[in-house]
Amino acid sequence: MSQLLAALKSLIPILEPIGEQGVNQLWSSVVDPYIASLGDGSDLKALLVCLSPAMKQFVILEIQKLKAS
Repeated sequence: MSQLLAALKSLIPILEPIGEQGVNQLWSSVVDPYIASLGDGSDLKALLVCLSPAMKQFVILEIQKLKAS
């Protein structure tokens, strides 16, 4: 889990310029379709379906913290 958080944190400087709206658009146009394309019944797909909203919110909150500082 700590590796996942570290990977998400490394994306923050790249995603910061697009802001919250850009992250939402990116998620709906790239991440969610990728998850949907994974094989049905896959454990990875089930995990990503559960974690995707939390990961998106984490990225948005980190961008907000970066802008506030």
